[in-house]
Amino acid sequence: MARRARVDAELVRRGLARSREHAVELIGAGRVLINGAVAVKPATAVEAGTPLLVREEPDEVSWASRGAHKLLGALEAFEPRGLTVAGRRCLDAGASTGGFTDVLLSRGAREVVAVDVGYGQLIWRLQNDDRVRVFDRTNVRNLTRTPSMARSNWWSAICRSYRSPWYCPRSRRARRPRRICCRW
Repeated sequence: MARRARVDAELVRRGLARSREHAVELIGAGRVLINGAVAVKPATAVEAGTPLLVREEPDEVSWASRGAHKLLGALEAFEPRGLTVAGRRCLDAGASTGGFTDVLLSRGAREVVAVDVGYGQLIWRLQNDDRVRVFDRTNVRNLTRTPSMARSNWWSAICRSYRSPWYCPRSRRARRPRRICCRW
């Protein structure tokens, strides 16, 4: 009997999706075909040899995660007011797969410090980008000021759904004053 796996996991294994989250997004958008039929559920079991097809959208920008769209919306609101990331060093606290990091780099950030308590979640393309410094297995609460942070001009993208009051105030120790901390 052939090995069966969830279609979202199989998409990742075959390299048709960057992550299971991305696979779920593709399935939800109706872009995944199993034997020519549209996949409806990420948990649908498929055999290893089952033909899978992901329909591409020609004008789609391929971000590291859906989180990129959140930051894009914030930047569209901030940039007309003169707040840009171009040429700045940025902090992506809770980087995960790197959606925010991806957007910051595309908007001209000089360097992005990607901090996450997890390990190996940042997509390969960003892990190998010379402009990204990855701090896996690091809680942003424990991030300390380094000499390079003290000399730099920071614009921080701290935009996650954390509700704890410690999150932004403690992070401010690692960057210069008069910078922005976003939470939603």
